[in-house]
Amino acid sequence: MRFLMVICVMLGLAGPVMAQSVPALLAAGKDAEARALLVRMVGTGPKALPHHLYMDAMILMRAGKRDQAIRALREVLAKDPNFGPARVDLVRLLATSGQIDAALYHAERVARNAPDKPTQAEMTRFISRFQGGNRQGIALRFAVEPSSNINRGSGQESFALAGRDFSIEDSSQAQSGISVSAGVTGWITYALSDRWSLRPSLSIDGRTYREVDQDDQITLSGQLGLVRTGARHRLSFGPAAERYFKNGDGYRTRVGVVADVSVQAKPDLRLSFAAAHYDQRHDDEMFRDGTYSSLSAGLAWVLRPDVQITGRLSGVVEETERAHLDHTDLRLDLGVTKEWSGGLITRLGVSHGTNRFKGDFPLFTAPRKDHVSEVSLSVLHRKVQAMGFAPQLTLTGTKSRSNIPFYTYDGFDVGVALSRRF
Repeated sequence: MRFLMVICVMLGLAGPVMAQSVPALLAAGKDAEARALLVRMVGTGPKALPHHLYMDAMILMRAGKRDQAIRALREVLAKDPNFGPARVDLVRLLATSGQIDAALYHAERVARNAPDKPTQAEMTRFISRFQGGNRQGIALRFAVEPSSNINRGSGQESFALAGRDFSIEDSSQAQSGISVSAGVTGWITYALSDRWSLRPSLSIDGRTYREVDQDDQITLSGQLGLVRTGARHRLSFGPAAERYFKNGDGYRTRVGVVADVSVQAKPDLRLSFAAAHYDQRHDDEMFRDGTYSSLSAGLAWVLRPDVQITGRLSGVVEETERAHLDHTDLRLDLGVTKEWSGGLITRLGVSHGTNRFKGDFPLFTAPRKDHVSEVSLSVLHRKVQAMGFAPQLTLTGTKSRSNIPFYTYDGFDVGVALSRRF
């Protein structure tokens, strides 16, 4: 009831007489009488419509119907952008629903034209608290990954073909080694409205190898995302580009479009979808030129406050100028994350995927077909940090079986990853 009276006082900014009578009727639950009184005060013409819509929003807020109240307040501002009380209430409701970017958009406008100093101070505090963390940022990552089969080489030394034995060269056999990777992503968000924003981002990632003859890698990527945020959903889509280097030399360029959607279907269930399509060109291996497309659907289900189940089904289609390189991949990932008392977090994951190629593999009479399975265990602790970086230990076992001997292998990886967001 105190919350309702605060709202009613805010309503007084729209009309002194209305503040003396209408709020009391609303507080008593006499909505019909309050509506009739409002009609006598401001009428029913176009200029009175924002007042009636604001009363609708007050009734919805009193009933705890937050999402409907947000829609009603937006409608008030669509009719009258200078209706101050509606914008103030909208900031508060958007913030409590987690729509921080949208709340900031309106808070900045209230702060410039606040009806009084307390309201201006409230909006200024809100902007100072949230703006830096939500409008721009940097994410750093670093990882060290020892592996028993870092090049994903064959576990066989030879294979039989057409009645003859052939040796697999040493560089194509399994080799142990260590990879070291580091990356940084920066982004900034420009508010276009309380629902739409523009978010450009840039990333650079590098990987080098120790104790094994593998090409060092650098990837530069960027995306310009047009983002729409709602109470239960987030949509982002836009152009993207990637430049990939091997040992410092340009290897591949990708240009395309990406999109992703997340939906809070239920309080304990979030769904996500992602899609991408790239045109890719190679500096030297032009026979690999073509298209690369991916599609995925996932879910995160909070089974209990300390247990979360995740799943994702993903697919990749790559088309080149060589039929034996064209392939379609399908993969299913399942995971269980458990947070233990004291701050320890563990995640057990399993996955299985198939890679099916289109044309016959050279020297063989059938297209390549792989079956790849993985089991992983990740461990981190909320209270364990190093210079603000949160370390995570991941153990991964991989088993690949293929009708082409070069791609039959086993592997065991140990990864220590550090990450931090600013």
